[in-house]
Amino acid sequence: MSLEGPARKLFEEIKYRHKFPPRGEAARIKSEMASRGMGDSSPLAQLVSMAYLTVVEGVLDEFAESVINKRDVLGLSDDVAVRHVIAVPLGGEP
Repeated sequence: MSLEGPARKLFEEIKYRHKFPPRGEAARIKSEMASRGMGDSSPLAQLVSMAYLTVVEGVLDEFAESVINKRDVLGLSDDVAVRHVIAVPLGGEP
């Protein structure tokens, strides 16, 4: 199931504001680690993963808060609908 309509637009706007995916930050980390001779290392993977995780957490937190605050504008009539919209970007069913 995919996110559609106004909720999808809101999600995309939030991703854009948070600069997701953090390609620039990942490239900076990769370059820095490569200059240290650690271009294929475990710490490189961990640092890039943390860069993504930090941005994803911000996106999902803001999205969940926005859905809750704008539930009427998004046409979400009850808590079940709100939970459903929040769960879809996470890949889960409510």
